[in-house]
Amino acid sequence: GEVGELVLDRTPFYAESGGQAADAGIIEFDGGRLEVLDVPRPVRGLVVHQVRVVDGELDAGAAALHARVDPEWRT
Repeated sequence: GEVGELVLDRTPFYAESGGQAADAGIIEFDGGRLEVLDVPRPVRGLVVHQVRVVDGELDAGAAALHARVDPEWRT
C-alpha cells in the first residue's frame, strides 16, 4: 500500500502533457507488483512513475520489470 516514485530507463506509459491525462497500468517484477497512479514529467526529459505497492518489495537496480499500460484507461 505504500506510495512512491519510480524512474525507468524507458517506459510505455504516456506522461501527463499539454492537458492530456497520463496513462495508468501496472509494473510487475520478480515477486511483486506496482500500480501506476500517475506519470508526471517534472522536468523536460524525465518521466516519473507514481506507484502504489500491491505486492512485494522492489529493490533499486532490479534486473527486470514488465510495464503494462491499461488499454481501457488509454482509450
